[in-house]
Amino acid sequence: MEVFYLAIKYYKLLDMLQRQEISKGQFAQMTGLSSATVAKLSGHRPVNIEIIDRVCKTFKCQPGDIMEYVDTEAEVASEILQHVNRFQQDSAYRDECRKNQAQEIADMDKKEPSTN
Repeated sequence: MEVFYLAIKYYKLLDMLQRQEISKGQFAQMTGLSSATVAKLSGHRPVNIEIIDRVCKTFKCQPGDIMEYVDTEAEVASEILQHVNRFQQDSAYRDECRKNQAQEIADMDKKEPSTN
């Protein structure tokens, strides 16, 4: 999965849609955008400038009314740290499961009567 860390965020657009009680489906219909493009906007992922143009035409607004530059250095560091922590937790869990399975197998071997 490719992860994008962009400083352009669409919080203003999402807030505008919420305040006007416009669903993402309605937004897609109004603008003629695909659901994939709406998902990109919702996820603050890159979109073509023609998409921004279409949204601005539909809502008769300026690009600054729907998007903003947000310094994401701290945000990126936080997201990377979350991914690292999640990976470490998953690894520790897998290691613990393997250890438990090995112990269960060893315990079973001890209980089996020997056939000498």
